[in-house]
Amino acid sequence: MKKEKFVSFAVTAALILSFCSVATFADTSTSSTEKTASVGESALSESSQTETVSTEQENTTDSENATVQETESTTTSDVTTTPESTTVPESTTIPETTTVSPVVPAVGDTFTVDGYKYKIAENNTVILKGFSDGYSKSSVLVKNTVKYNNVTYKIVKVGSGAFWGKTDIKKVTVYKNTTEISKNAFRNCKNLKKVKLKSGIKTIRINAFRDCKKLKTINITSTVLTDLKKNVFKNIYTKANINVMSKSVRILIKSSVASTVTVNRM
Repeated sequence: MKKEKFVSFAVTAALILSFCSVATFADTSTSSTEKTASVGESALSESSQTETVSTEQENTTDSENATVQETESTTTSDVTTTPESTTVPESTTIPETTTVSPVVPAVGDTFTVDGYKYKIAENNTVILKGFSDGYSKSSVLVKNTVKYNNVTYKIVKVGSGAFWGKTDIKKVTVYKNTTEISKNAFRNCKNLKKVKLKSGIKTIRINAFRDCKKLKTINITSTVLTDLKKNVFKNIYTKANINVMSKSVRILIKSSVASTVTVNRM
């Protein structure tokens, strides 16, 4: 009986010791687990703090970088938008406009208009000197006036030898402002056939129409022709007709032409 109680007691003690060991081990495990958890939490806390610090540092860095960039941008903007210093020019005096008057040709000068060459004489008058270089035509028209450089000149004379030998000429008309046909003016114009001399002609110089062998018709309406030099109509067409306005002009011309030439009053 005692033996059985002892065994029961031993078993009970062993169970108590086993229970205490288990409890102690559980407490230790729990404590270790809590310590581990605490350490883990501490590590997490430190990691969180580190991340927070890192994040704050990054934010600070980003903020600083942004600030630097803004500063640089502001500086660049300031540099870009700030204009360079401009020198204000002094007041400039505008020169007065100078009107250049056209040069007025002097006496003795020549000019060309419509294929004719003229020489300036006194009192806004000119002398017809012939065709301009390289120009020719079949009909010569000696007008009353010619305009050049806004100046109007009276054509008062056909110059010496002006159209001598011009074989293209077939007709000549001389208007009233022309008072003189100079020597040899139309000499040897071999194809000249008709001439009209209007009311202003006073003088016809020597050989003016000499050797114009086809000249058949001459009409002279001037009543003031008083000076007819010799050989003016020598060697014109042998049966030419010369028509005049006045008796005195008829007498003057009749005495200077060949007998085969007819002189009529119009």
